[in-house]
Amino acid sequence: MEIILTCSVAVTAFIATNLDDMFILIYFFTRNEFNKGSIVVGQYIGISILILISMLAYFFKFIIPPSYIALLGIFPIAIGLNHLCKFKKNSSHNLSNKINYTNKKDIVHDNSSLSIMNILKVATVTFSNGGDNIGVYAPLFASLSISQIFLTSTTFLVMVGIWCIISYIMVINKIIGYKLQEYGNIILPFVLIIIGIGVLTSGGSIFPFKV
Repeated sequence: MEIILTCSVAVTAFIATNLDDMFILIYFFTRNEFNKGSIVVGQYIGISILILISMLAYFFKFIIPPSYIALLGIFPIAIGLNHLCKFKKNSSHNLSNKINYTNKKDIVHDNSSLSIMNILKVATVTFSNGGDNIGVYAPLFASLSISQIFLTSTTFLVMVGIWCIISYIMVINKIIGYKLQEYGNIILPFVLIIIGIGVLTSGGSIFPFKV
């Protein structure tokens, strides 16, 4: 039961913090100069760095009282409210202006080996866009046990692969892309707010147990 709950929270947190990252992936997948492998590897490197930085919050709970650690829940709430405000401001815009879709036949990636430079470009953009990730992952990791952190991190890494696949599908299927963006922008800010409230009201743990 606790494994399912931990994985569910991890998947929810990942989706809530990486919707905008999906559109960055879409951009890279539509660029001919970026090999698909370079994009995937760069994405993994960028997300992994964000996860490692967020993990540092786990050690803070040994020197900071849990009640203060729980205050980190303010950050997911603030991020969720910020996304909600942005959505309201942009709701009048046509969704087609946000994503530059192309037909499958227009997507031509080079077949060369992985480019170190392109990997670094994708990793840098992913990391630079990860302020929201750290703001959510840090309080989440601070409230978990070591085993839960391992399971959550593993889930995040699995989700990176799934995210790359979905992003590529969105590039070649604009109907799916429109739906994911339309409903995601509405639902995910509230998910972030709920995660933040869970951290705030738990006194340092969103779980009533330890694995």
